[in-house]
Amino acid sequence: MKLNKFDEQEAVKLLGILSLYKTLQYRQLIRLFPAGKEEIINSLIRRFIRESRFFYDEASDNLSISEELLKKPDKSLITAFWVLLDFIDKAEFHTVSDYPVQISFFSADEIYEIIYIASGKEALTGYALGQSKSAAKRLVIIDSIEQIKEIAVADVKCFCIVTDGKIEYFKQNKGAV
Repeated sequence: MKLNKFDEQEAVKLLGILSLYKTLQYRQLIRLFPAGKEEIINSLIRRFIRESRFFYDEASDNLSISEELLKKPDKSLITAFWVLLDFIDKAEFHTVSDYPVQISFFSADEIYEIIYIASGKEALTGYALGQSKSAAKRLVIIDSIEQIKEIAVADVKCFCIVTDGKIEYFKQNKGAV
């Protein structure tokens, strides 16, 4: 398949994103691109799978840059990527971060951090982040609303629960946003 100039740009972006995030869900990659691009993105993904540049697991719907990473996906990062997708139209730059932050992104001169706090890891994550003020606004993914009272993290903009790509946001007072 010969790519035109615009398709080449999409291919480079697709390769760059999966190289950065290592493993994502197929539908996350489709959603990353503007509406109307689904056919070309699907075609590029199939091509990259044939060329062994991407590896695909049908059961999980995950795509990865290696078979080994596909077997052990970073579920926290995949979950955080769903939250990033909610802001992708406003994000000027995004990247993988170090634990406990999964993803950092910039939007309109503001810094955001997406943090996943698994149930039972509230104290550890709070300790890792400390109570110091951050320049970033923090979007904190939780497993259940009951965790909020256990989390001592500064600069939380909101909490959210991600279920199968759907996101429900909460303020610190436990009310839905």
